[in-house]
Amino acid sequence: MLNNLWILVLVGLVIILIAMSVLMVIRKSKAEKLNCVFAMNTVTVLLILTLGFVRGRVDLFIVIALIYSVLISATSVILLKKTGGRKK
Repeated sequence: MLNNLWILVLVGLVIILIAMSVLMVIRKSKAEKLNCVFAMNTVTVLLILTLGFVRGRVDLFIVIALIYSVLISATSVILLKKTGGRKK
């Protein structure tokens, strides 16, 4: 029963990712698209952690989620600097 609950959570997170991808394509401004990307990254970290619970290897998937979130935070700083930096 508990395993079925985690699978439903995984399916829900995948549906949220698909909806955010569609929303990112529909939006026109760069700021809204970047917000969708950042939200998708957060949902992806939750997806990785939930997958760890389903597989029974929580410790491994926590490390993977932490590495992913550190890389994404560095990437987001670079993207924000490139798109919204000071104009000379």
